[in-house]
This record gives sequence, structure tokens and C-alpha cells, in this order.
Amino acid sequence: MLQNIKTYLVSFRLYQWIKNCFIFIPIIFSNSLFTSHIIINAIIAFLSFSLAASAVYLFNDVMDIEYDKKHPLKNNRPIASGKMKVKEAIISAVILLIVSLMISIIKLNQEITLIIIIYIAINILYSTILKNIPIIDVFTVALGFMLRMFVGATLTVEEPSYWIILMTFFLALFISFGKQRAESIIINSQIDPTKQIALKSYTPNLIDQINASLVSIIILYYTFYTFNYTDERLGIFIPYTVPIVTYGCLRYLYLIQIKNYGGNPVKLLFKDLGILLSVIIWFVVIIIILYY
Repeated sequence: MLQNIKTYLVSFRLYQWIKNCFIFIPIIFSNSLFTSHIIINAIIAFLSFSLAASAVYLFNDVMDIEYDKKHPLKNNRPIASGKMKVKEAIISAVILLIVSLMISIIKLNQEITLIIIIYIAINILYSTILKNIPIIDVFTVALGFMLRMFVGATLTVEEPSYWIILMTFFLALFISFGKQRAESIIINSQIDPTKQIALKSYTPNLIDQINASLVSIIILYYTFYTFNYTDERLGIFIPYTVPIVTYGCLRYLYLIQIKNYGGNPVKLLFKDLGILLSVIIWFVVIIIILYY
């Protein structure tokens, strides 16, 4: 019984839920983090979106079952290893989607429900078609992060800055290309991919060039955002967070290009002390500037 529960929890990829913390970014910068009704709704939205994301992971694993069986790391996933049957995965995904949408409909608003539906639709397209189209595959993943931002934005009274939205998009591209870099190395050296056509089109050199450009854009856009912060009183302090963001981006670039990490960005966040400290320090400094 306990083993079955563990199998289900592993297949839901609970550790990946940390990606949904992007929902809180508009709330933080709109000075609403300690507004009780907003933060409660944000936590509910986080739960609703996370359940939908787990459903998407299950569907993607079902679609990639044959590929994952040949993968040196992914072959241990519950569906690929046979610990969870395809029928069980599909039923679980449907239940998660229903619960996710019911929470959104009952507790949140129509905008968030629509965003979740769009997120689900895009990821179904990704799992069936878009993952085989180079560049579009990574753009689709990055769009998911923007949708998370939009969920948070619907809970605030303040429109999020275009600079921070675009920076989030390019940051997601950067992280996604780093993941594709690690995956493409495995694909081109060990696996005969029958479905991962897009990955076969990437080379580490191409991705390194793309990521070098993306890092520059991320830092530039974040800098523009800090110098155009809406609150003039606080705006004079926000630019001092640019070096922290710059270090975090350059550290991640170093890890994926020199150390060949990046296959699992979430685990890398907790594995590398430099990345973890840069995120924590940035968060603490932002909270102090905006709220104290």
C-alpha cells in the first residue's frame, strides 16, 4: 500500500511544483505578499496549478513511455519502469485535472480557470506535436512560465510590468535550453530517439550561443525593470539587486556549459550552493526593500 502511494507521488513529480512559485512574483512586486486574502488565493492558485501540472507530467510520461525506457535516467520513472500501468496514469491524470479545475472554479476566478485550461491545452499539443519542432518546443515550455505569472497577476490590482513578464519568458527559455543541452548530449551519444526529433536537431555549441544571448537579455531586461519600478521611493534601491541576478544567471551558465549540468533545473537549484544562495539572497533583499 505504502509502495503504491510512493509510486503515485513520484509520478506526480511533487518536487517540480517549485516552478509554480512564479505565481508569487507579481504578488511580491505589487506589494501584496502580506495582504491576507491575496496570499490565501495565491496559495490556492498554486495548488490548483500544481495539480494540473502533475496531470500534464503523467500525460507526457505516457506519450514518452518507449523513449523513457531507453533513457539512462528516465527509465526509472514509474510508467517507464512498469511500476504504474498506463491505464492508472491516465485515470490519475483525469482526476487531477478535474480536481484542479474544480478548485479554480469554486475558489478562484474565471481568468485563472481559463489560464489553467490554456496551460493544459498547450501541454497536450507539446506532448503530441510541438516537442518535435526545434525552437518551438522550448518556446512552449517558456510560455508555461508566463502563464504562471499571469495567474499571479490576476490576483493583484496592479498590472505587472512588461519588463518583468518578458524577463520571465527569457529566463524560462534560458533554463529550458540548458535542460535541452544536457538532454541532447544523452540523445546523440546513447539513445536512438524515435520521437525526440527536436533534440536531435540541437548541438551543445548552438545552445551555448543561444544561452549566451539569453543571459544578456535577462540581465538587461531586469535592469530596465528595476530602473522603471513604479514606486519612486523604493525604486532607488531595487537596482542594487541587479548584481545578484547577474551572478545567478552567470553561475547557471557556467554550470550548464562547463559542468554539463542543467538536465534537471529544479534539483540543480538545491544541489548547487551558489545558485541556491543567489535565489535566497535576492528574495530576502527584495522583501526588505519592498516591505520594510
